[in-house]
Amino acid sequence: MIDRPVLAIENLTKRYGKKEAVSKINFTVGQSELIGLLGPNGAGKSTTLRMIAGSLAPSSGSINVAGYDIAEQPGKAKSRIGYLPEVPPLYPEMTVKEYLRFACDLKNTAGSASEEAPWVESLIRDLKIENHMSMLIRNLSKGYRQRAAIVAAMAGRPALLLLDEPASGLDPRQIVELRTLLKRVSEHMSVIVSSHGLHEISFFCSRIIIMNKGKIVADGEPDELAAGANLEDVFISLTDIEEA
Repeated sequence: MIDRPVLAIENLTKRYGKKEAVSKINFTVGQSELIGLLGPNGAGKSTTLRMIAGSLAPSSGSINVAGYDIAEQPGKAKSRIGYLPEVPPLYPEMTVKEYLRFACDLKNTAGSASEEAPWVESLIRDLKIENHMSMLIRNLSKGYRQRAAIVAAMAGRPALLLLDEPASGLDPRQIVELRTLLKRVSEHMSVIVSSHGLHEISFFCSRIIIMNKGKIVADGEPDELAAGANLEDVFISLTDIEEA
């Protein structure tokens, strides 16, 4: 029996007037895949993640998450998704503890949020924010705000985790810790990480999708895409930007 994909998108398109920000893209994500979504600015990465997350309506095409069509069953589909946008939706007047409790309450759809306590507590330890739980979010450094937002995105153990530039604001040590965490959580969920960090992504993602001008121009394992060449050179050749 073939496992049902966690995510299946077909002919996904987003138009702004006559411009297609995302143009008829197709791909699936299997169980426990850890995927890097790469591309230059304006390639359509963030737009794609927003459509998958259900925060932006596509112009055409379909998105199926854990067996639920996001257009026909948005509640059930979105309950299977954890999403961290590039600018995290934080509440500066809350303490970290209040914010994470709020996130758990929002995402818990069966039983009490306390059922998620061991999982969230393990994330808090892994991202080393246990000593900042009583601080107001407005008083945190950018790096610690990002850590709190990452924990909130993972609350509820989603089937699919979408992270848009999650390493933003993190120092090199914190980036290594995040990489280790994502490898661990990918045992429990599928993960798509959007990033500009080609080398960083190639270190821990088993699959890379490269976008350029709203289209997928490559999809495969890092070694497969490089094919004996320098992966950076391959990326540059695939994302050549025409002069205006």
